[in-house]
Amino acid sequence: MKFSWRWSIRKQLSLLILLVTLITGLLGYGTFLGFKLHNQHQELQHQASIIAQVLSENFARALLQDDIQVISDIHRSLHTFDLLKSAIIFNRHGQPALQFSLNDETVNLDKLSLSNDRPFYWDDKQIDIYQPLNYGTSHIGDARFSFEFQGMLARLKNDLPIITLIAICMLIVSYALAHLVASSFTTPIFNLIKFFETTEKLDGINDRPSWKKKNEFGRLYDEINLMLNRIEEDHENLKIAAVAFETETGMVVTDAQQRILQVNRAFTRITGYSKEEAIGRSPKLLQSGRHPNSFYLAMWDSLQSRKYWEGEIWNRNKCGDVYPERLTIQAILNDHGETAYYVGSFIDLSDLKKAEAKVEYLGLYDPLTGLANRKLFINQVQSVIQYQSNSDNPSYATIYCFDLDNLRLINESFGHALGDILLVEVSQRLRQFFGDRGCIARLDSDLFAVLQITSDTAFDDATLAVEQYAEQMLKKINNPYQLEDKQVVTFAKAGLALFKSPAQSAEEILHQAESALYQVKQSFDSRIGFFDPAAENLARDYLEIQEAMVNSLADGHFELYYQLQCDSNASVLGAEALLRWNHPEKGLIPPNQFIPIAERSRLILPLGAWVLGEACMQLALWQQNKKTSSWTVAVNVSALQFQQGDFIDQVLHCIHSSGIDPKGLKLELTEALMISDFEVTVQKMRRLNEVGVQISLDDFGTGYSSLRYLRDLPIDQIKIDRAFVRNLENNASDLAIIEVIIGLGKVFKMEIIAEGVETQEQLEILVNLGCNNFQGYLFGRPMTALQWNQAYES
Repeated sequence: MKFSWRWSIRKQLSLLILLVTLITGLLGYGTFLGFKLHNQHQELQHQASIIAQVLSENFARALLQDDIQVISDIHRSLHTFDLLKSAIIFNRHGQPALQFSLNDETVNLDKLSLSNDRPFYWDDKQIDIYQPLNYGTSHIGDARFSFEFQGMLARLKNDLPIITLIAICMLIVSYALAHLVASSFTTPIFNLIKFFETTEKLDGINDRPSWKKKNEFGRLYDEINLMLNRIEEDHENLKIAAVAFETETGMVVTDAQQRILQVNRAFTRITGYSKEEAIGRSPKLLQSGRHPNSFYLAMWDSLQSRKYWEGEIWNRNKCGDVYPERLTIQAILNDHGETAYYVGSFIDLSDLKKAEAKVEYLGLYDPLTGLANRKLFINQVQSVIQYQSNSDNPSYATIYCFDLDNLRLINESFGHALGDILLVEVSQRLRQFFGDRGCIARLDSDLFAVLQITSDTAFDDATLAVEQYAEQMLKKINNPYQLEDKQVVTFAKAGLALFKSPAQSAEEILHQAESALYQVKQSFDSRIGFFDPAAENLARDYLEIQEAMVNSLADGHFELYYQLQCDSNASVLGAEALLRWNHPEKGLIPPNQFIPIAERSRLILPLGAWVLGEACMQLALWQQNKKTSSWTVAVNVSALQFQQGDFIDQVLHCIHSSGIDPKGLKLELTEALMISDFEVTVQKMRRLNEVGVQISLDDFGTGYSSLRYLRDLPIDQIKIDRAFVRNLENNASDLAIIEVIIGLGKVFKMEIIAEGVETQEQLEILVNLGCNNFQGYLFGRPMTALQWNQAYES
């Protein structure tokens, strides 16, 4: 940095010294003149006093004698004083008695006024001195003497040439002296300036400025060197801190108001915010929204009380991605113990979390197929056991365990790579088959297991369900595989273990499924084996019944029974067609023993189609008879049958082939089929209504009983379930429910029929409640059409 002349300390100091010198010279010269003038005053006053003494006696003689000669003598004597210009002598009355003038010899005795109120009076040309005249002890008059006198201005004018010359010489000498003195003061300063000008960076301060003289500048140099030493030390510390600040750890510094003051490169790399974007803003710009306010309040409380906080937090980077980080915040205090800064350091835990997740994944999942391993599978089974123990009426769960018998042969024949592909294909088929309905695991090389919770709480239902599932699963698994250019066929069998008791452990249940698999593999004619003998027997019976049903359907062992439906006067309105199985060896088998198996095995579809066709044929016969032409036939339709895409076509085919009036056909539907796809159900029911087929809602009140069904569905009749009629006489709740159902039927203008009416008392109560249609043993038991025709004719 360069200084101008105006602001140069050396120039200013030189001018100051010069100014002081000039002022000092002027003051000295003025003092000298004043002292000289004062001495001149004293000398003239002394001279006036001498003149007055000389004149006193002569003036006294002149007054007393009135001698003109005396006055002339006085006048001549006054000429002897060089500086005396004039003199005036006054008598004691103040009248001028004698006047002397250096240039006028004539004595003028005109009366003059005497002004002796001050002893001195002077100007630049003369000085007047008043002196009393005494003769002895008598005052005889006064004298005013005027002397030549040079005042201050006059003397200055006279001395101006010499004063100017002296002043010039003084200026030159004074300036040289001032410059020399100023240089002695400013040289150490300029040396410091030059030193700092030549040093651009702190890294370049290897030398130190020096001043050998032991004066104030020497002390200043010592303090500067001490300061430089401290700066260099602090600079080294700052370099170390800067290196530490620029680590892989993200760093952010805020003030006490949590405004960001500084960030490092790792902060930018992790968060995506540059230094310019972050400085001045609050760390809240990183909040992810995953934490509640209580989380940040706890963090703030820790900073206030402990001045420290550490923990894991989820933040959001500039791109909007949420990432985990390990954050440490330290409060920095000032000298007064108040928080001045907050320093936060954090590391991105994304890679660590991924590594932990990978480790966890490898610890819980099979790396080849991505399925759960044995450890995770056992944990899942234990969770189901825990759930069952906390439930009042839990559903059954089962473990399917199977392996691939020929995997070893495939590995030896085609290589392990192809065997691994096969395992992956098997896992994919399992995922497709079970979806999210089960936990699939690969327990060993070719050993797989599936955990599934059934929807059944009854042992028989659960056993039949899982046996059916196992059959379908094995069918899918054993389908041929096209692996690269080779077609591979597997031979898998399954061992099943049902469980519902929380007394067993997960390892025990899995061991049971593995034992069942081992047992079924020893058998040549079985593909599925249960660990529980009761389940094994039930599954065997199920298969036998299913096979017998297929044969009976082909051989015509199924037949329809009809139960009459009457009004309150016992007049026949129609009948409900009921399926019966007349086994050639076991005789008549109750519907509750074979209908569930038919539904599970999907045999209900061909059975349902046969029932619908037979009922229409019988309805056609009744419609041809005048006595029974107004009868209706109610046919039960299963949910599975109704959900078939061609169900409407099946109904229309039966109507056309039998030639019946569709108004005599009544289809009884349950609430269950309306839950799956309500809109499709409505469309189908409306198409049936358009044809003329009536719709009866069966078992109303035992399911969801949604009023939406009554409002939106084209229902012609509501059937009160026998469960409400059975104890009607003794159960007020059943009575109230029936009353509500009848009331709803009237509101929606639907026909109400009660089934299971067995006593006259039940009939009377139902009639009093407003029900007009009935079905039950009171009116007759189910019989074949031929039996009913004979009984009706009689």
